[in-house]
Amino acid sequence: MLSMLLDHVVQTASWVRAVMSLQLITLQIKVVVMAPVHRAVLLVLLTLLFLALMVIQVSLLLRS
Repeated sequence: MLSMLLDHVVQTASWVRAVMSLQLITLQIKVVVMAPVHRAVLLVLLTLLFLALMVIQVSLLLRS
């Protein structure tokens, strides 16, 4: 049961990471084209969230 839950969490984290990477690419293009401060802050926050999801996924994979 616990392994099924961990598998579900890992799958969800990898799906969210894939979606986030696409959004980050889109946001990086938008920030390069027009770089207001709030978009740059949003990009930094999304990058930190993306890195946190990667760390969670790696730690879960190492536990299993």
